[in-house]
Amino acid sequence: MALSQTAKKRLAGRLRSQLEKKYGAQMPAHAEEPIDTLVLAILEGSDVARSRARKALNAIQKAFVDWNEVRVSPVAEIAGVIGAAGDSAYDKAASIRAALNDICRSKHKLSLVFLREESRTNARQYLNSLAGVDRRVSTAVMLLCLDVPVLPLDDPAARFFQRLGLLDADRPTQKARMQIENLLGKESLAALYMYVTEEARATCKEDSPDCASCLLRLECTYCKSTKARRRKPSGKSSSRKGARKTKSRTASRKTKK
Repeated sequence: MALSQTAKKRLAGRLRSQLEKKYGAQMPAHAEEPIDTLVLAILEGSDVARSRARKALNAIQKAFVDWNEVRVSPVAEIAGVIGAAGDSAYDKAASIRAALNDICRSKHKLSLVFLREESRTNARQYLNSLAGVDRRVSTAVMLLCLDVPVLPLDDPAARFFQRLGLLDADRPTQKARMQIENLLGKESLAALYMYVTEEARATCKEDSPDCASCLLRLECTYCKSTKARRRKPSGKSSSRKGARKTKSRTASRKTKK
């Protein structure tokens, strides 16, 4: 059963409180070079938790001299370095290399710092024009590097919010993104993004969610309904127990006779 708007507002408030407890001292600092954030967002994709993507980013920066060396390296070599970051390391390596090449061709150097001087519209248009960069990746750069309060929303994040009870459906539509932003407030979006990119992929998995490890298990409507289903005995089970009790009483009477 879907929550009322009032109930969603209350739940959003409790979510903000939990976020502040866990991530209040870990708010994302602006990367000196937004390319780092762009590559990290590509590495996350739709299947990798932020912590694992961060390890892959560190591995790339350790294995190559700079982003230009990554740009001119074979895709297979890049994929070999980030191989632990999900099942699509080759595709992610190809996207990273393609984006770097587009930046280099258009600006004759590898830097996205200039975006901080652009209007939001121009910055978004430029990011969306890069090969290998989808809407979620460009929105992550806008949020974390350019202070644009827009939440990156993909399939795992939409599923997370739907299970929590803040969305009625698990599709990452523009309408769903606006609903979440209105419920959570603009000031919480950076912390929210950090939390969701980690938990939606590492804990709240599509087929096997680890509800016991979730920070929000006491607030989550999906977790509560799952526990209720486990506690509630089925009619068939109850009837079997009743039949066993009846049979036991009958046997007891025969023994006494």
